[in-house]
Amino acid sequence: MLKNNKVKVAVSLLLLSTVLFAQDKFESKYTSIALKKCKQFSSDEMEGDDEMAGAWHCESYDNIAVDVEAGDIRESITLTRKGTTYPLEFWHVFSGFSSLGKLIEWRYKKGEPKKPQALIARYNVAGEDPEKSTSYLLVSKITDKQICVVGNIPPKKNQNKLARKMADKATTMPCVLKEQNINLKDKNVKQNILFGYE
Repeated sequence: MLKNNKVKVAVSLLLLSTVLFAQDKFESKYTSIALKKCKQFSSDEMEGDDEMAGAWHCESYDNIAVDVEAGDIRESITLTRKGTTYPLEFWHVFSGFSSLGKLIEWRYKKGEPKKPQALIARYNVAGEDPEKSTSYLLVSKITDKQICVVGNIPPKKNQNKLARKMADKATTMPCVLKEQNINLKDKNVKQNILFGYE
């Protein structure tokens, strides 16, 4: 009986160490996209008195430039890397009035901060009542050829943890916007209508 208990304890410790090891494979860094800390470089006169319309240069991450774009009471992010721009087009993932959180979380393999594989951004989307919004976490993958949204995590228990879990496998997932998948080598990759979590 004692021997069986020792075996169970050993197996439990092995499983726990495996889970902890998997969690330790990735790390995070954060950059700010709070507009008061960014520099506006474009404004849209068509928006009249709307001070929130335009585009801002925000804090870069390594060699990736980060711009916030706003207009029609909606916000999104465009990344630029080595002269190529990657509009994430959050407003096409959710069409309602929206606003971004103040931070971006960058996910990368442990010890490789200069090789981010995903980013997580908070995205607040208004419903029928403009005074109430739903706060999603949008996950985008970063590969040599693509940067695009691959999924979202709606408000729920452990939302941050679930978003990181998605981010850590994001490079294997297709873009949620079909037009951003045209450069995939595997033409048989199907659009994930559920945004990456089934």
